[in-house]
Amino acid sequence: MLKASSIALDVGSCINELKKSLVNVGPMEIPSLFFSRLGVFIKEISLFQSSLGLLSKHDYKDNVNKHVLESLFIGAKMRLNATVLDIGSGGGFPAIPMAILRPDLAVVLVERKVNKVHFLDHVKNKLGLNNVSIFSMDIKHYIKKQDHLLSESDITARAVWPWQEYLKKIIPNLKKGANLWIFTTPRLTLNEVNDFIFALKQGEYTSKSMDFELSLHYGKRRFIVVHSI
Repeated sequence: MLKASSIALDVGSCINELKKSLVNVGPMEIPSLFFSRLGVFIKEISLFQSSLGLLSKHDYKDNVNKHVLESLFIGAKMRLNATVLDIGSGGGFPAIPMAILRPDLAVVLVERKVNKVHFLDHVKNKLGLNNVSIFSMDIKHYIKKQDHLLSESDITARAVWPWQEYLKKIIPNLKKGANLWIFTTPRLTLNEVNDFIFALKQGEYTSKSMDFELSLHYGKRRFIVVHSI
């Protein structure tokens, strides 16, 4: 059972700042009720943060807005009707904002911590996210469940680190045509990732790097996308 223990977080202020920052995300179609549903999600984060530790213990509004912006950035870039696997979904970033923004996506959340799975189920039901599926297990067991070939077209993992372990687990199980998204900072270069993938000797891949200015004072995010060919 979930136990609410709220933190001070002004949902209206968060939404207003996000509206100002969306110009940096790039062109995207905003569905009806998008901001109201996003506000509900942020409210649920604030209600359960203290008991579940959904965000790191810094400025909560900054953390929420930063995570939402990067979630929307990659959500806007997903292919039409893509199936997205999010590994270690935790408090729902990037999966929940992506699912709200893109009803055409089928978003699969894999989380091993039972209390966070309960939170994700709660949010899914509260928002009526019919395009979301949640699995209570670690990625190793999910891969085994899929017979060692992931069926999803895009794989994300915001909080998996070190990135080398993430790649070692996922690269051998990617289907052809799939994209693997690495959330990182400008410190990690494309050459480092390419050299590591080459050393794995696991099929053929192309890769690209995208930098995203989070706006305001949130800094810069780098996404490296590895594509299986």
